[in-house]
Amino acid sequence: VRHQEIDDFLRLTENSSIDVITAIQVVEHVDTPVLEDWFERIFSLLKPNGVFIAETPNPHAIDAFKAFWIDTTHKRLYYPESLLHMAQAAGFSRAEIWVDGTQESIDDRLGYAGSYTLIATA
Repeated sequence: VRHQEIDDFLRLTENSSIDVITAIQVVEHVDTPVLEDWFERIFSLLKPNGVFIAETPNPHAIDAFKAFWIDTTHKRLYYPESLLHMAQAAGFSRAEIWVDGTQESIDDRLGYAGSYTLIATA
């Protein structure tokens, strides 16, 4: 386990050396160009079949959307569709969205869940 400033970690870590990278409640704190660069670098750091997991507030859920700006360090909300696109553009072979909840469809869960998780495989 490493706990480190993200930019230092991305700059100092050897390519293809990590099995799993997590970013829990992090991506909403950076602007899009920075996040796109992070996705590309994270992809290069992961071993084959390595996994990137990112959890972030869910803008599809009105309560999460309304509460987002309470944290003044937040830069922007990312819709799940946007993170999927970024993962695919960075080269991840598979990317999916996971949302907690009891509703049968993911669209219904997205309407209520305060956050969602991107799971992307190198």
